Amino acid sequence: MKKYCLMTTLMVAFLSLGFISCSKDDDGGGNGASLNGGQNLQTPVYESVSALYEVQSSESDIKSIELTASGDYIVQMNGHYPSYIAPRTKMMAKTFARTTRSVNPNIIYGKYTKISDNQFLLERWGTITVNGSDADALSITVTPQGSTASYVVPVAKHTQYPSEDLTNKICRSWKISNFRYVANLDTKQIHNKEYPCTQEGFQQFYKDLKDLGKKYASYFDEEEDDEYTHKVHKAYDEDHDEDLFEEVEVPEYVVFTKAGTYMVYYNEEKLGISTWAWKDISKGMLRYSWNYETMENNHWSGTVNVAFRNDQLAITEPLEVEEDFEEFMTWYLDEKK
Repeated sequence: MKKYCLMTTLMVAFLSLGFISCSKDDDGGGNGASLNGGQNLQTPVYESVSALYEVQSSESDIKSIELTASGDYIVQMNGHYPSYIAPRTKMMAKTFARTTRSVNPNIIYGKYTKISDNQFLLERWGTITVNGSDADALSITVTPQGSTASYVVPVAKHTQYPSEDLTNKICRSWKISNFRYVANLDTKQIHNKEYPCTQEGFQQFYKDLKDLGKKYASYFDEEEDDEYTHKVHKAYDEDHDEDLFEEVEVPEYVVFTKAGTYMVYYNEEKLGISTWAWKDISKGMLRYSWNYETMENNHWSGTVNVAFRNDQLAITEPLEVEEDFEEFMTWYLDEKK
C-alpha cells in the first residue's frame, strides 16, 4: 500500500461525502446483511403505474416525467444538463447544488396521487393525463398547478427492467437511517461504528475520521506529496473546525426505479439524479453512473452491492481496498412510506 493511502482516503471522505461500503453479501461490519432479507417488503402502492415518460418534442420545456412505484414523481426539464461530480465521489455523494424549486427549476421532485386510471395529481406542479397505450402513440396532457389551460406533449415510455425478486425489492423509495464506517489496517480493525444519518451523526463521523488520521499518521510519508500534505495540515488545523463542522448536506432519501433512475435527495431540497443497471443480479451487484453517457468511466461510475438487514436495504461500496488496508461504509435504508 502507498504510505499515504490511509490519509488520502480518510480525507476524501472527510471533505466530500464521497464514501460507502464493501463488496460481499455481508456488510463489512458483521451485521448479517444478505440477499435473503427484505421478505416483509410489500409491493409499492403505485407499482402498476410506475413509468418513465420521455418527451418526444424538442419544443417542449419538459424532458421527462417519471412516476415511481412508491408515489414519488420526478420531472426533468430540457434546460437541465447533468452536473457531473468530481472524481472519487461515490453513490451518495453530493452533486453540484440543484434545487427542486426555483424560478427555472431543472428537476422537480414530489409526491403524486392517482386520480383515475390515467390521471395523476403531482403535488405543487400540476395534473397529468396519460393518453393512449404502450402499443399506440402516447401523449401526456399537462395542466400546470393554478392554471385552467392544458397542453399536450408526445411521449415514449422508457424500457423498464424485468420484474425479478431483487429488482422488485429495491425499486421503491427509501429513507436513510444510519451509516457504518469500517476500516481495517494490517488485518486489524481500527474502526467500526454506526452513525445516525443526521447533522450530528455526520459531525461525529468527521471528528472520528480526524482522530483516526492523527492516530495513524505514521503510516504515510508526508514528504511524498507536498500538495496533499498541505491540504491535510489545513483540514486538521483546529482553526478550521468551526467551518468544517458547522453544516452538512445530509442525504435523506433514495429512489430506485425500474427505468434505471437513481436519485438522492438531500436536506434543503437539493438532489442529484444518477442512473443504474444490474452488473450481476445473482450477487446483488449493480453499476451506477452520475454521467448518463457512460457506465464504464470510473470517474463518474462505480459498482456497489445491495443486500438486506432484515427489511432494511444495505448499500455497499468499497472506498479503498489495498493489500494491507480496507475501508468500507455501509448505508442502511428503511422503506419510505
